[in-house]
Amino acid sequence: MAFVPYSVAMVTPFTRSGSIDEDAISSLIDFYQKKKVPALLICGSTGEQHSMTVEERKMLYRLARKHSSRELQLYAGVAAVQTKDSVELASAAEQAGMNGIMLGMPPYVRVSQEEALSYIKKIAEVCSLPILLYNNPLRTAVDLHAETIAKIMKEVPQVIAVKETGDPNKARVIKQLTGEKTAVFSGIDLEISAHFSIGYDGLTSVIGNLFPEEMNEVVKFLMQGNKEEAEQLLERVKPVAQALTGMSSPTGMKYAMRKLGIAGGYAREPLGCEPIEGMEAIDLALSAYFKAASS
Repeated sequence: MAFVPYSVAMVTPFTRSGSIDEDAISSLIDFYQKKKVPALLICGSTGEQHSMTVEERKMLYRLARKHSSRELQLYAGVAAVQTKDSVELASAAEQAGMNGIMLGMPPYVRVSQEEALSYIKKIAEVCSLPILLYNNPLRTAVDLHAETIAKIMKEVPQVIAVKETGDPNKARVIKQLTGEKTAVFSGIDLEISAHFSIGYDGLTSVIGNLFPEEMNEVVKFLMQGNKEEAEQLLERVKPVAQALTGMSSPTGMKYAMRKLGIAGGYAREPLGCEPIEGMEAIDLALSAYFKAASS
């Protein structure tokens, strides 16, 4: 499988003033590697791709590769309003030594199914890396139909997997249309057990920024058919994941990471508001988690 079953959607460490913190990137990647994370998604939604320029994202691809071992798989988040920017990002990802790209739809502009296919083809023309197609209608206002995804995979052989965060029942339809070899990934941590039961094959984890080993174990249990053990682990992290929703994403995540001494940095404006009640909820959830873990 070109895309491994478990990866973490890495946050991008910014300083308080909003600049990319290279020292923190090095420290953060070292943290993931020590926790045996097999793969990282660089510049996804959790990585605040929306707040970075094309040049900053290209720089982040290079920095991630520079500070990681060759054993760590790196997937570059690629999505932009203009096709030319996505083309430039995809080309830069390959030049930087990424192992694959996660290709999202242009946000906000609401491309048609036909326009989505054209967009994907133009990116594939400049990049030979395997492509994980990302369907995220909540973020982009574009929902790729299962039939469109099947057509894309037929006409663009580099598209070998799908990350589906829209209708989860689409996973089975995609596999029926494209063949069981097609891997379908989730991006919703707390739903991963349910998603595996309806045909999903893996997870790009957000809460894995805090609990990388635990979420890796969850995925391993699910792959082995040990649903009960997986759900027990999920129940442990659930209160923390829910507490994070008291702030914008990834503001809450970065606050929690700083509390635990993990180099997540700060969110870039317009994100970054940390209300007292939100911080208190996260503090309580983390305290309860580690108290239970030590008992």
